[in-house]
Amino acid sequence: MLLIVTVCALLVAPLLRSQAAPPDSGFALRPFEYNGSRFTVATVDLKKVQLKLFWKDSSGKKLGSLTSLEAYLKRNQRTLLAGMNAGIFDTAFTPLGLHAERGRVLHPVKTRRSGYGNFYLQPNGVFYIDATGAHVTDTLEFTRRNLKVFEATQSGPALLLNKKLHPSFQVGSSNRLPRNAIGVSSLTTVQLVISDDWVNFDDLAKFMRDVLKCTDALYLDGNISKLRVPNVRDEDGAFAGMIGVYR
Repeated sequence: MLLIVTVCALLVAPLLRSQAAPPDSGFALRPFEYNGSRFTVATVDLKKVQLKLFWKDSSGKKLGSLTSLEAYLKRNQRTLLAGMNAGIFDTAFTPLGLHAERGRVLHPVKTRRSGYGNFYLQPNGVFYIDATGAHVTDTLEFTRRNLKVFEATQSGPALLLNKKLHPSFQVGSSNRLPRNAIGVSSLTTVQLVISDDWVNFDDLAKFMRDVLKCTDALYLDGNISKLRVPNVRDEDGAFAGMIGVYR
């Protein structure tokens, strides 16, 4: 397979220059190109910044959008670095599977293995943060471990598990859409990835494994996906669970 990894200087770099994050800030936003598709990647160092899941505010009201998340954090004296939609949700804007925040399970894990859509493409998985760091694991393995988690979102399919691609992925597949995903390169390094072009699952997973050095990664959603970086990438959308990176 042709492998191309370049910085898309003409298309994206002018936007990224305005962010000007110090190299030790714990957060970096970078453009990539892989096999003809462009990606934007937010790399998060959990030792230096916070990464949390959000669905509802402290009163129980659904936040509903990335701009609402940014405003909610601001009211609580926090600064949003990046916001992105989390796992797949239903028409009532309720997470389809597990959603946990600060140790509280707001929606239970779904162990049903058959159904319509990407969520049920087995194995699906769970991204979670526990006392040891960040992880992505197969949903059934997650339930067997009976883990105590701080943050979690469930989605599907699992793109990578222990560096192995999902068995259903096909090289050169025509199933291409804008997509986003979350992966772990180490216990304290999390990669938030969104495609800026249409991409298939195989290329998305290989980009995360071979370029970002993720050992495990989870698909989040398709063409509704958005990445918001204040003053750099002012995207928004209507969502249930969201990932917020802040300080």
